[in-house]
Amino acid sequence: MPVDINFLVGGEAGYEAGDKMAALSKSQEWGDRIPIGLFYQTDSPAYEEQIPALMHGPLVKQSIHPQQLERLLAELQ
Repeated sequence: MPVDINFLVGGEAGYEAGDKMAALSKSQEWGDRIPIGLFYQTDSPAYEEQIPALMHGPLVKQSIHPQQLERLLAELQ
């Protein structure tokens, strides 16, 4: 039984990549045709765009003022 490896989900007529339930259902298909490709896509901002502190670069490369450090250490005591 040959398998159609060119079954691209995102190129299927009527398939909505923003429908999470359809993506889950499509990912469970198996048999003569095995779906590959884009199953689910959403237009959400990237993680680092949602955290204001990360807009200035990675936390490890940002400097911390001594007063902020003292306050943070005091909270841990």
